[in-house]
Amino acid sequence: MANATVTLTLNQYPNGLDNGQRFIYAFGTAAISASPATYPTGGLALNFAALQNIGDGSLPVNPTDIAAPVAVEFESRSGSGWVYRWKQSTNTLQIMAASGGTAGTGAPEEEMTNATAIPAGVSGDAITFKATFVKMR
Repeated sequence: MANATVTLTLNQYPNGLDNGQRFIYAFGTAAISASPATYPTGGLALNFAALQNIGDGSLPVNPTDIAAPVAVEFESRSGSGWVYRWKQSTNTLQIMAASGGTAGTGAPEEEMTNATAIPAGVSGDAITFKATFVKMR
C-alpha cells in the first residue's frame, strides 16, 4: 500500500497569513488521505512550499520565507482523541495514540505503528495547524 499524504490548506484571508516584522505565521487545515493509505514509521511528509502562492495576494510571501518552519502546532478540533505532532528534524507529521498503559507507567502516547491503515477517525478529522517561519530578508 502507498503511504498516506498530508494536504495543507491556508485559511482564507484575513485568517491565513500574518506577515510580521520578523516572522510569518500561517494558519490553516491539514487533511490526511484515507485508508488503504498507510502510516510510515517516522511520520507523514509535509510540504509547506505548497502554501507559497495561494490566497488573495494581499500578503505577498517570498518563496524563500516559507522554506522550513521553525515551529508547527497541529490540533484536532473534533475531539477525536488523536494527537498530531510535528517532528522538526524530518519535517513530518506524526500521528500519536494512547498507549493504553497504566497511569504512571510507560509512555502516555505512542506513534502509530508502521504500515497501519489510516483510520477513518484520522482521515476524517478536523485538523488545524499554525506554522511559524523566520523571514529571510
